Amino acid sequence: MNKQTILAGLLVLGTIGAAQAHDRERHDPQTYLGAGVAEFAVDEEDFGYEADDNGVKLVAGFKINDFLAAELGYLGGARIVDEGLFDVEQVDLRALSGSIVGRLPVTSTLGVFGKVGVARYQLDFDWLVDGRIVESDRIRDDELIYGFGLTADLGNRFQIRGEYEAIDKAFDVISISGVFKFR
Repeated sequence: MNKQTILAGLLVLGTIGAAQAHDRERHDPQTYLGAGVAEFAVDEEDFGYEADDNGVKLVAGFKINDFLAAELGYLGGARIVDEGLFDVEQVDLRALSGSIVGRLPVTSTLGVFGKVGVARYQLDFDWLVDGRIVESDRIRDDELIYGFGLTADLGNRFQIRGEYEAIDKAFDVISISGVFKFR
């Protein structure tokens, strides 16, 4: 386990304790939906090269109180391309995730959060020579997903989120999303 994973886990555990002590009558549970743009990146250690592409992020969540939420997420739409001397490797990236989110309000409109959970990711590889696919492969696996971010409330129902997420042994994502909160 690396330092980022441990820090994300500690943040979530710390906010769970704070959430239990919080007055639940003042803060109703709430569902939310969000969508945004994301930049996906792969690194030398996992892929043998570094590359990035843009994609999308979708999120659905249930805010239990001001400090704790549960989320389902989708990351996808990115295609990483590595052009070699004689061939091209294309990799389509996507993942579904479930996470526990620990939140800490900084001001009445700004907050920080950390998340940890499990992601089911899929990598579809195509190798092309002269523009034709000569080989394909698919990798599916379950891995730890963790991340952190910043939120800014714009009124009672809308929020902007900036976020970093990493799926171990797969890819990293930086995203900005709009979130609509239901009452």
